Amino acid sequence: MRALIRAKPDHILFLDPSHPEPTVADSPDCYIIQTKAAALTRGELAWPEPLEPDTPVPGYDFAGVVVAVPTTSGDKAFQPGTEVYGFTFPFSRKGNAREITVADEQGIRLKPKNLS
Repeated sequence: MRALIRAKPDHILFLDPSHPEPTVADSPDCYIIQTKAAALTRGELAWPEPLEPDTPVPGYDFAGVVVAVPTTSGDKAFQPGTEVYGFTFPFSRKGNAREITVADEQGIRLKPKNLS
């Protein structure tokens, strides 16, 4: 899977063509989402927080399609195939500038039908 990486210590951006793909086993309380778009917030590349993960991926805003639901018990607001958008937080997680990402239910919303 491809991912945009913000490399330490120089904070250089580069494309990693073989970044590990997240799975529900890694994040059982999160949705797995195929990223269709990710956005870098103004000044994001200067924030210190995104460097917390071992491999920092920027782009905390995203739009995409649910490919897998959390494996934890309870009702799920979104099913595979649902188009969503959202913001991932906290910064200890990777961002969304990658082909497959993870997000918890609190951070995602149903994409309006009139948006492409």
